[in-house]
Amino acid sequence: MRKVLIIDGEQEFAQMVRAFLKTHRFQVECAYDPEQAREKLLSFSPQLIILSRDLRTDSGNLIPEGFGVLKEIKTHPSWSKIPVIFLVNEASERDLERLRKLRYKAEDYARKPIEDNELLRRIENLIGFDPEELEEKFNQGKEALANDFSHLPDSMREAVKEELSGLFQKLDHQLEQMVGEDENELSCQSEAEYFRLRLKEQEQNIKRLRDKWKKAMLALEERIQKLEQENRELKRALQSKTEGEEKEEIFKELLDALERMQKELASFKENFSRALSQLKSKLERLLIEK
Repeated sequence: MRKVLIIDGEQEFAQMVRAFLKTHRFQVECAYDPEQAREKLLSFSPQLIILSRDLRTDSGNLIPEGFGVLKEIKTHPSWSKIPVIFLVNEASERDLERLRKLRYKAEDYARKPIEDNELLRRIENLIGFDPEELEEKFNQGKEALANDFSHLPDSMREAVKEELSGLFQKLDHQLEQMVGEDENELSCQSEAEYFRLRLKEQEQNIKRLRDKWKKAMLALEERIQKLEQENRELKRALQSKTEGEEKEEIFKELLDALERMQKELASFKENFSRALSQLKSKLERLLIEK
């Protein structure tokens, strides 16, 4: 579980962020003044710090002590590699640009207030996703997808499930690799290097999963096109054999059956295209979170 320390003099804001991050499987602690921040850094050992410019004093007033805490973090041998997101109340982009030029820099700067999802995106850019959470959501998505094809004919539904089964097995293998890589990655020379490599590798994994998904969808579309071609050839063959009084009625029945088959095929194609679109959308939401 990823560990985040919030250092902010506005207690209500800190608690709101803490509650939001906990819903996304983060382990979160809060500090409201420099002394509490030092204690939490020693006892909690966070993977990322959300630091506000304004912190509490002993008298309860808010002062811009966050700069001093940032300097202390970045000059401390045990804390200097921990990524920091530095928040500033009502800051303009020009203000943030000046902050980026200071000697002691945070890894990211943002203005307060900040939307929850935007903050989550910035955190995951620095320390990556939680592989266990990703695997859990992926498994939930697979169960939900099983119901998406319930309206298809039995023969068609089994063909789609068989095709998707192979794709899911490959995706499962990729997710298992992501979950099992944590211990090996810790051998990096520094935590900062670990975070950069982790993010890069996850981007590559997502790209590979997307490519495999596209190939599977193309294969299914090719099968549908082949079925339509066979249907057209059979219809032409039957039409050419309609001569002869004795066979005329038989061929007529076959043509009627073929017409019904075409209608069923058209309905299946429409339903299948809708199911593919829904499946693609769900997988993209599962694999690329904000």
